[in-house]
Amino acid sequence: MGHFYEAEAIYVRIYRACRNSCRIDDDQMSDAYGALIGFYSEHLHWHKMIEIYKEMLREYRLHLGPTHQVTIQTLYVLGSLCNDHGYEDAHQYYLDIVNVLNHGSHVCHPDALDAMFFVCRYHFEAGNWHELRTVCKVLWETWKGQHPGHEKFSEDVVETLFFRYRYVLEHHMHCELYVLRELAIEYRTLCSKRFGVDAAITIKAMVEVAQICMRSEKYLHEAISTFEEVIKVTSTSKTTTISTTTITTTKKRLTEAYLTVCNHDSTSVTTIERAIHVVSEHYEHVRQSYGWTSSETLTALREVVRLHLKVKKEQSTTIVMRLLQEVTVHILTKEKHSQTLYESGKTVGQLYATC
Repeated sequence: MGHFYEAEAIYVRIYRACRNSCRIDDDQMSDAYGALIGFYSEHLHWHKMIEIYKEMLREYRLHLGPTHQVTIQTLYVLGSLCNDHGYEDAHQYYLDIVNVLNHGSHVCHPDALDAMFFVCRYHFEAGNWHELRTVCKVLWETWKGQHPGHEKFSEDVVETLFFRYRYVLEHHMHCELYVLRELAIEYRTLCSKRFGVDAAITIKAMVEVAQICMRSEKYLHEAISTFEEVIKVTSTSKTTTISTTTITTTKKRLTEAYLTVCNHDSTSVTTIERAIHVVSEHYEHVRQSYGWTSSETLTALREVVRLHLKVKKEQSTTIVMRLLQEVTVHILTKEKHSQTLYESGKTVGQLYATC
């Protein structure tokens, strides 16, 4: 380290001499420039490295042009260095790449994609919502249209892009529900084509469609069919890697959707019978998870009874009576806590009264 400044002075003199006497693309210039950069990198002098890159960037822009490959590469290096070492203007270099190469196009230039991904993250973290919407739209159109560079859109990149795009549309542009639904449907369709119908990202995209549809009674039947498709795919596919939490949540939301649909007097018997099957599965799940007398189990039991009686068939009452008798026997023989016995017995008694 004691000879650092002497060595630096030699590298700088050679670099300055070449800058004053050589063309910007001359091999001697490249060697001198590269040696100085390598010296600063070896000694971790990032600020001095950045200053040299800035000098070269000005030269490249002047002599090679703003869109030349070397100019763009230098912008990427500056952006990366500034980002890695805590300089606040890192995003500006990536923005320069985007502005120079995209020219306001509705799709992204392939050489600007990495810069665009950085800018997307920057605007999201900085809360620049209008800018984020514009960036997300361009990236979305690039991926959707399979334009050059689309292979860079991995599952992780696409998933992050969708959630940022949906977030800014929903919470900051205040778009109507149909816009979010259309975006989610497009997301599901594109994921299915690009990654496969049983890919994890496709399953999560289907769940997203259903969740959005759940927000309006207008789309409830669509939510039901989509949730059922998710359950079907995850139960039959040997390659899908979806967490049990996602599957459990999907079944719970499907139960909620059916219960909402069945609140209407116009609901068909076919729909009610399908709802009975789904809600009965939910009842079995919570009973095994929480026991016969838990509030979750008794609430689920109440819904099963309500749906059976809504069908208004002779066997419906018989099924309900058999179910209530089973519950009564288990509560009376297993439950020892007097307050729990009283509360659960009261609930079962109310259900008997509805038959």
